[in-house]
Amino acid sequence: MAEVPGKGMAHREIAAVLGLMYTAPDRFTSVSVELREWSDLGVLAQAQQAWLEQERSRGSTIASIEGRSPNGFPLGLVSNTARYHYVKHNSRELGCSWLQVGVSNDGAQIPGTGTLWIEEMLQPISLLSDATFSVIGTGIIAGRRTIEISAAPRRQWHEHTEGRLWEGTDEFRLLVDLERGILLGATSLFRDQAIAGKQVVNINFGEPLPPDNVRWDGISEVVGLLYSAQHNFVTVRATVREWRGDHQSRHRLTAVNPSRLRKESIGPDGRRLGLEVYDGGVWWRYSASARAAETNAPMPSLPPEYNARFRRHPFTPGDDVYQILDGEYAIIAAPYLNPSHLLYCWWLEPTGRTVFAGREAIRVRGEANGNNGPRYWWEKINECELLVDAERGTLLRLAGIVDGQEVAGHEVTAIEFDGPVDAAEFKFTPPDGAAVNVAWWSDKPLPPPPPSFRLG
Repeated sequence: MAEVPGKGMAHREIAAVLGLMYTAPDRFTSVSVELREWSDLGVLAQAQQAWLEQERSRGSTIASIEGRSPNGFPLGLVSNTARYHYVKHNSRELGCSWLQVGVSNDGAQIPGTGTLWIEEMLQPISLLSDATFSVIGTGIIAGRRTIEISAAPRRQWHEHTEGRLWEGTDEFRLLVDLERGILLGATSLFRDQAIAGKQVVNINFGEPLPPDNVRWDGISEVVGLLYSAQHNFVTVRATVREWRGDHQSRHRLTAVNPSRLRKESIGPDGRRLGLEVYDGGVWWRYSASARAAETNAPMPSLPPEYNARFRRHPFTPGDDVYQILDGEYAIIAAPYLNPSHLLYCWWLEPTGRTVFAGREAIRVRGEANGNNGPRYWWEKINECELLVDAERGTLLRLAGIVDGQEVAGHEVTAIEFDGPVDAAEFKFTPPDGAAVNVAWWSDKPLPPPPPSFRLG
């Protein structure tokens, strides 16, 4: 078997840090914090302008950034201090019982774009599913031992943070408290220039560190596996069974990391019901019952002015395909190959080990994390059970539970890692007579395209 990517000392080290961040909400009940906040408005304006141009080049239509014009920011650096007292309520929610904001040295208000909110520093769980982390070093901040890590975007922190973090930011440098798991500092960077940041000056916890528990002891391994799953294979083939109530379906999944993916839906008699393929920016989606396909590929049957509008999928092959192909996009593979966003959606607790589909697996119980989402198609489900591959981190099984009964889920019936895969598997030609609809990503005006056309 090929060497599993992401393993070794570096993997174990970052898994331990992410485990600390994941359990941070359990490591305090109240905290008083004094922060120094600062922002270089000139660099921030450059970063946001570059971000806007990048988004426009991808075909996005953007009027403004949260109502602020980057060209309107004055040059220079402003800073202030802020004091907070937070008390944790039920279900780990934070309530701010006291807040006093100091005055900046030039009287200007510090913009929030490109900086973490204090709530995200005290409960950094929202960061775990959308960034790639690496360890930089250790230090001491406000008398507390820290480890410094780099967080670079896997895509952009839009889904879980409403776009306010990665609007121009290339990287975050985070200072993680080695005892409590909270962030004692967070600096955002653009082209190696610091944009803005927060750093703790004084901090006091209202109680001693709660005693270790079994969840803490085992969660680092699970967090590390789920976080790195999409990096832990070169190729994968799997057969997956999905169910919701009495309805069942089966899929054959083939992937080449990171930019090729094929998902074939098959009926009880083995016939193809649907096919979705993604190949480095071009995707196809086909329904056998409708005899219709949809694609973002250019078509010979279209006039040149239409094909000139062709845009590859807005995420390049270097992005993490298994993170992005969800929701409005062509293929939904994230439940199997990149389960990292479960770290944001669920409070997880390892409960033992088993063997499933010939693979060693960690059994994990999940409790819904408040209103955080998405949780796939089970918004009403507040409990789940996972079987996490103990070597690769992919999901072997996920079941939604209501009143102790499994009501929906999916499970792998067969899986093989790092075997041969032919590139031709990711090409698709619609059958004769099938209608083909074309989709583009661009904000340039065009005459209305025909709703569909037939090849040949």
